[in-house]
Amino acid sequence: MKALTLRLEFAPGAPRRFAVGWAMLAAALALLGAEFVSLGMTLSAKRHEQQALTELDARQSDTGTPRSFTAKPDPAYLARVKSAQQVARSLTAPWAELLDSIESAPQESVALLGVEPSSAKQSFRLTAEARDPKAMLAYLEALQKDRRLQSVVLVSHQVQIQTAGRPIRFQLQAGWGTQP
Repeated sequence: MKALTLRLEFAPGAPRRFAVGWAMLAAALALLGAEFVSLGMTLSAKRHEQQALTELDARQSDTGTPRSFTAKPDPAYLARVKSAQQVARSLTAPWAELLDSIESAPQESVALLGVEPSSAKQSFRLTAEARDPKAMLAYLEALQKDRRLQSVVLVSHQVQIQTAGRPIRFQLQAGWGTQP
């Protein structure tokens, strides 16, 4: 006995849309073909580059001796190297100890205004204001006694006449490490 074929029509009389499905299939196949062509071109280019590199390696190994370049270094390259060395020197400075030594000195009547470090000279310049000459000299003496600092000297001082209380603005210079 043979099984009967059963056809169910859920929407009888509705037009069948096979053309849209075939069009989508054709578009997908065209896109797939374009991708295969692109892949083939990329692989071909890679193969040509690999051959060129192999030929270059063969030519370079044929000479047998390494080439020595006697050309002058590029000035821009030398400037970058010098800049990098300066940054390296700056990073190796004992900043934590220096800042700790500045902060550990008594500052009741002294206000720090700025610190200008110079890593190349292993020194820094400190600008501050003191209420009176006695406070300025006490701060200078405290920094001179600190073992982490070397050659602490008073560079300049000036009484601020226009400012109330007439504070003294002064600059100190100090070094660290082995001075060049």
